[in-house]
Amino acid sequence: MAPHLLLGCDWASPGLALLFTYLLHGAIWAAAAWGMVRLCSFSYATRNLLWRLALVGPVVTTLLTMIWPWNAVQVSHFPVQLPQIAARPVADALGFAARTVASRGWFAAGVGAFTANLLGLACGAGALLGLSRFAVSLLLLRKDLSGRRPVTDSRLLGRLDRLRAPMGLPAVSLTESARIAGPLVIGRAEVCLPVGTLFKLSDAQLDTVLVHELAHLERRDGLWFPLVGLVQSVLWMQPFNHLVSSRFRSSAELACDDRAVELTEDPLGLAAALTEVAASASLGRRRVAVPAMAESAHVLLERVRRLVAPWSLPARDPASRRWRAVGLLTAMGLVTVGLSVRLAATSSAAVAPGEEATARPGRSAAPDATAAGRELDELLLREQQLTGELARLQRTPEGGRPGPPASVRALELEQDLNHVRGTQAWVEARFVEEARTWEQSGRRHSGAAR
Repeated sequence: MAPHLLLGCDWASPGLALLFTYLLHGAIWAAAAWGMVRLCSFSYATRNLLWRLALVGPVVTTLLTMIWPWNAVQVSHFPVQLPQIAARPVADALGFAARTVASRGWFAAGVGAFTANLLGLACGAGALLGLSRFAVSLLLLRKDLSGRRPVTDSRLLGRLDRLRAPMGLPAVSLTESARIAGPLVIGRAEVCLPVGTLFKLSDAQLDTVLVHELAHLERRDGLWFPLVGLVQSVLWMQPFNHLVSSRFRSSAELACDDRAVELTEDPLGLAAALTEVAASASLGRRRVAVPAMAESAHVLLERVRRLVAPWSLPARDPASRRWRAVGLLTAMGLVTVGLSVRLAATSSAAVAPGEEATARPGRSAAPDATAAGRELDELLLREQQLTGELARLQRTPEGGRPGPPASVRALELEQDLNHVRGTQAWVEARFVEEARTWEQSGRRHSGAAR
């Protein structure tokens, strides 16, 4: 059965519903990944895989929510299918509060509409700005790499071929550029080195650097880093994205360190190479779209400390343990497919055209019978639709009981039907109460006039 969170307001829109749904899903995915990383001693390779899921998962589940057939409803005043959320006690309380505020008049509705439009424009402009910033960073990176050339040093090429063979990697292009400060990988099969820097390293240190970069290619980080940078830049309004992206990048570097030490068995050589490379990389431009060997001083310090001291985590988890962790996080994340935010449109009381002339200062506006009748007609139509669908669902060809999927759908229909009938009763009671209040206000003003 789909859980719901209903927010009532006069300025409901599909865009805001989608935004709030994504914020909810992102928080759940990030919290689940963080809890698993904190409670279980996974290797950094497994941790990096979990952070990947925590970043991409909310985007996928939010889109699934929008097309999930049993989680979509027709929202009044908006001819679009919105995802529905609803924890009924919370829904009733929030919906009642929003409708009460909206029913006070056009001013509250106008403020709500202005706030919603402003929020939507700010988020849209921020997303475009983030996309533009990401595009500019890619253009700058492309400019820096435009003058790179293939490496012809037989020493480097021979070591590269010897090191990639045990990793099962296909042919890897080795290039060099004078405009980058540290080694980085590009795409699926290219390693770019800074001109002159690595020639200061010994053969053992050079091996650790090359294996580290090959580990990035083995893990497809040349493709994942641009994707993570794009999500972080465009969907900046989700605060957990910045945390998850940071954890993803740091765990990727630590996982590649583990892989390099596993193949070279020289942690001190890698620590010395990191220190040497960091001296030059600290002067370069930070690039979030490509995995570079040494960028963050905080992460670098942690990496060197792990290399010169005993490790506290395994270098690699067994495949069964890794995929169990991935399956558990995926299952926890897919629960959010049933969660979404519905912004339910409500009607505000307005002064009827015939009442404008009789409205006096200090007296409340007359209740709008036309608006109340229209709202009740819509609720009645919705009740008839639900009743008909429920009757068709309960009717089986053999006269037996419906199967489990039909039973779940029947419970959902009964829940929605009870909610519609409760809303009908609330609309009628509200109109009667507003009419009584208006009549009492008229008597008081009439008495004061006499």
